[in-house]
Amino acid sequence: MSERHKRICRFMTVIFIVLMSLSTMHAQPKSLGAVFAFTGVSVSYEHDLDRYDSFFEVSLKSEMSEYFRTKEKNPGISASASWNFLLKNWTSAEGNTVSLFAGPGVLAGYGPDFKQSVGFFFGLKGRVGFECSYARNVIISAFISPTWGSHIAFDKDYHKMRSYMNGFIYSIVPEIGIKYRF
Repeated sequence: MSERHKRICRFMTVIFIVLMSLSTMHAQPKSLGAVFAFTGVSVSYEHDLDRYDSFFEVSLKSEMSEYFRTKEKNPGISASASWNFLLKNWTSAEGNTVSLFAGPGVLAGYGPDFKQSVGFFFGLKGRVGFECSYARNVIISAFISPTWGSHIAFDKDYHKMRSYMNGFIYSIVPEIGIKYRF
């Protein structure tokens, strides 16, 4: 990994830590886990906001879609945050809950885009999905996250800005998450 990639990874890690520390100011339930998708793997932190019947989620993701397609040697990295509103809850007699949620968010990162070289990307994202919360503090979720944004690619003599195509292409592929609530 080049020195430039290392600096960007450190920068994104600092952003993730700052966002995570901002969301831990209240004493509501929190959860930590992993999200698996065709585009990569991410570490996710979720913080419930009972007052608004919603939750805030921050994630740090290893962007691996172009790496899996053997187009790039190194995976990219991204950080995202979303504010998700609970639209409907179903609770069983055993204390298990299924929730339908949706909400807006933001995404920023560094990595390759579909048929493009490495560069910065950023954008607005939406999330919609289901979350199953079990009485034993395990949460399993499935959701989609369409992203509308830009990708700035760096070539030898010029910079090229275009739409972030991975946000469109992979938005219909669901992401699966598993978290532990504490």
